[in-house]
Amino acid sequence: MAPWMELPYEMENVTPEEEKVIKKCLLGYTKSFVKCGKAGYVMPGAFKKHAEAIYNLEVRPDDIWVVTFPRSGTTWTQEMVWLLENHLDYETAREKPLHERFPMLE
Repeated sequence: MAPWMELPYEMENVTPEEEKVIKKCLLGYTKSFVKCGKAGYVMPGAFKKHAEAIYNLEVRPDDIWVVTFPRSGTTWTQEMVWLLENHLDYETAREKPLHERFPMLE
């Protein structure tokens, strides 16, 4: 296991003006946002507390990644992949919620 590394990017809250523009585009979204790194990529405010863990995520050769656009059948795809990888174990799929069976990085 690799040593834990500190996140090499700085994060700051977006300005009230930027927040206004962002929320105009994301109707109904009420939470805050942060800017990350030199380029100032905008992320949800909750990213701040998870960024270091994501940066240090151990990626294994046998990991399966489901990468989709929003509202394009992500949940359905996750269910199919989980069932295929778990020999069609419908019983466990019924008992355990998807977020526990299939971690999601959004």
